[in-house]
Amino acid sequence: MDKKQKILYVFGSGRKERIAQFNINSKEFFYGYFSFEEEFGKIDIVEMLPSDTYIKGFSKFTEIIDKVLRKLSNLPFFFHLIFSFENFKKIFKSTHIVSTNDRLGLSILPMYLISKLFSKKVLSVIVMGLFSKPKDNLVISIFEKFFLKIFLISSSSFIFLGEGEYKHAVNLFPKFKNKFYLVPFGINTSFWLDRGPKTFQDRDYILFVGNDGNRDFDALVKIVNSNKETNFTIVSKQLTLDDFEHNNVTFYSGDWFNQAITDGELKNLYKNAKFTIIPLKESLQPSGQSVCLQSMSVGTPVIITKTDGFWDPDRFESNKNILFIQSNNTEDWNKLIKNLYSNNQDLEKISKNSQQTIKDFYDEKLFIEKLKKIVFN
Repeated sequence: MDKKQKILYVFGSGRKERIAQFNINSKEFFYGYFSFEEEFGKIDIVEMLPSDTYIKGFSKFTEIIDKVLRKLSNLPFFFHLIFSFENFKKIFKSTHIVSTNDRLGLSILPMYLISKLFSKKVLSVIVMGLFSKPKDNLVISIFEKFFLKIFLISSSSFIFLGEGEYKHAVNLFPKFKNKFYLVPFGINTSFWLDRGPKTFQDRDYILFVGNDGNRDFDALVKIVNSNKETNFTIVSKQLTLDDFEHNNVTFYSGDWFNQAITDGELKNLYKNAKFTIIPLKESLQPSGQSVCLQSMSVGTPVIITKTDGFWDPDRFESNKNILFIQSNNTEDWNKLIKNLYSNNQDLEKISKNSQQTIKDFYDEKLFIEKLKKIVFN
């Protein structure tokens, strides 16, 4: 890389604080930041702003503009949450920008377009549901397409983490397919991979972890409430103990930003669970990806709803390295849970195969290597 090139990462809130803590295990949620810094030197960061740093008056004005744009296009415009003179200065000085999700990419777009008038820049955007949003009506569809085209024309590359949304985007915008890249998400296997022997005889709970909007929390509650003799451990801020009818739930209320447990404690929850369940709503977005890969890396099998957005259907085979369920019908879930819970031989087979899949295809090093080639293409 040329010494004159300056790399900038755009994050949601909380990354700077976590970086300052030094001891970070779930490095996959930094999307290559540490590897870029190790190879290229200091990397600048722009992230969502705390509310007490907003520019009074101007922030109120831009918040109104954001609301209008979101209403018209159904796209995640949040310029008022990221604009500051300091952030604009960093974008202006940068040559290569990595936006770690599409909401952030759209939100920095005004600053990026202005700064691009003065110097050449590269903007690479990691896509997380941008092309899978429902079209409410014709007017919204027209405005959405208009703003997406501006985004597509002005940006350099779009990195898709799942095959479903990637193919959908190519079909919607075939003229821009040369900017679209399918790159499987990878996790920090040096932390998550557990190489010890796997036995399931004494494991006595089923694990659920997650907060995003594509998790089917209604289905989860029904599953838990209809299995009162089975223990569940749940890590989520979207539910409370009051949602459950029986005394069969160990509950941790938290998410990545407000951790109720450490990464090490989460790893132990995976390690001691019978299996992990991920009921999902239908979506083209590859939801449940990080939890699924983490659990598999530890060696704990996963049951997950098979949606159109499942990220890599060719590398996953039900009853071999994962367990797919086609719907969130409670009876179907209960039948599969009952059959699997006492079948330790199948659990051990799936555990072994799932760990091999992670080692072969989903190490974050593979993701970062491909990301670097795209950013500096």
